[in-house]
Amino acid sequence: MAAESRRARGLVVPIVVGVVGLVAISVGQDVPGRHSIEGDLRERSLHALQDAGINGAEVRFVGRDGTVTLASSADKDRALGIVRGVNGVRVATVVAREPVPEATAEPTPGVEPSPSPSPSVSPSPSAPPVQVQLGALPTVTFENKSATLTPQGQAVVVNIANILKAHPTVKIRIEGHTDSRGSDAANLALSQARALAVLNALKAQGITADRMTAAGFGERRPKVPDTSDANRATNRRVELIVVQQ
Repeated sequence: MAAESRRARGLVVPIVVGVVGLVAISVGQDVPGRHSIEGDLRERSLHALQDAGINGAEVRFVGRDGTVTLASSADKDRALGIVRGVNGVRVATVVAREPVPEATAEPTPGVEPSPSPSPSVSPSPSAPPVQVQLGALPTVTFENKSATLTPQGQAVVVNIANILKAHPTVKIRIEGHTDSRGSDAANLALSQARALAVLNALKAQGITADRMTAAGFGERRPKVPDTSDANRATNRRVELIVVQQ
């Protein structure tokens, strides 16, 4: 009886370990699976646009919902039909990066003109949503392994501030992300520092602190599988999420 009891206990351990291992594999594959779908839809959408002669487009997917940014609105309708026709795409939105023209007023005789305000993005009835405008901006860049903004990154922050000034009720969350190289603790600290650096730079541009929050997620939320230099560059990013219109 004692020998049979020991053999039974010996069987329990590998069975439990096997079940735990399957659960861990399932959880670990969930996020990469989603990003694999997004990356596949992006690549196939880009190829379809290029085959149709539409070059220079930027395509982003969140799940199966895509946003296409074009350099010009001339191909907007055609691009929308092409991306919607890609197998697996659920929703597609197309926007153009064309600047909104500034209105000029004729001076009134005998009245001194008022000083011009700082440049800002003026909303119009046809302007895309704030989230789309923010998503169409170039990536905010930093010095290597640092939370110091590059000159290009500072220029992007100015554009972000102009959009927020044109929409004074909008509140945003600033999220910092890194690739998987380095320790988890170091990546988390760097992502938090970069998100806070953008928040402080926006405050310096006149955006009040009550309109912004900052958070870092390190390497925990990759945008694409972290398997190549190009993908790692994509995963090193600061994202701006509209939390209130």
